[in-house]
Amino acid sequence: MRTHYKTDKIEVLNFGVSWAFSAYSLVNFELRGLDFDPDLVIVYHGINDLARLGYPDFRGDYTQSTKDLDYPYKLLQKIPAGLFRSYVFSVFSGLIAKNVFNITQGDLSKNVFVDSVKSRNKLAGISIYKRNLSNIGHICNGRGIDLVLASFAFCSLTHPKAARALSIMNSIVKSVAEEGNFIFVDQRKLIPPECGKYFADNWHFTNEGTARMANNFAEAIIKSGTIDKYFNKQNESRRLN
Repeated sequence: MRTHYKTDKIEVLNFGVSWAFSAYSLVNFELRGLDFDPDLVIVYHGINDLARLGYPDFRGDYTQSTKDLDYPYKLLQKIPAGLFRSYVFSVFSGLIAKNVFNITQGDLSKNVFVDSVKSRNKLAGISIYKRNLSNIGHICNGRGIDLVLASFAFCSLTHPKAARALSIMNSIVKSVAEEGNFIFVDQRKLIPPECGKYFADNWHFTNEGTARMANNFAEAIIKSGTIDKYFNKQNESRRLN
């Protein structure tokens, strides 16, 4: 995009978080993303939400599949603050956390998500997925921010049941884009489902897949003309000055 517009005034901020789902992105956008005053937001979700759906006790805040980090804070309060600056203490406390309290740094899936028996309705709660995307759209509309939504791309080896569920979710993303008049990028259609070439596994991209995805977003944004208005404003301001 910088090459196309011949400028270095385009900045991209990555708010992607491993294992995050649409409810997390909604809150993260409201409480952190808006502080950066973005002109355009790209939302790409799919498999992480699918992994949270289908629970018989599904709740709109996804707490049926998440838990609070049960860390021994009361114990830590009794430890002198000076010890926390010690490398030896850091290594020692890490070993205790891992082997005694079953807490592993960086392993969000192990620390936060819980195992539960899913119901036969694998898409229970799917309306919440649409709600979360729509609410991100409402925030963008209220703030004058352009929104880009995308279908979720996956490898041809993806389990048939998961593939069908993701296809249903992709149709929901498209409907939200159409209802809100947002930019829609059909990554599922644009990225060939070639495992090994574009996908490292069922849904995580290789470097080539990542580049393909980025180009698809850039081309759609350029084609929409949504960025042009910002440069037009800058050019108009220069002429007035």
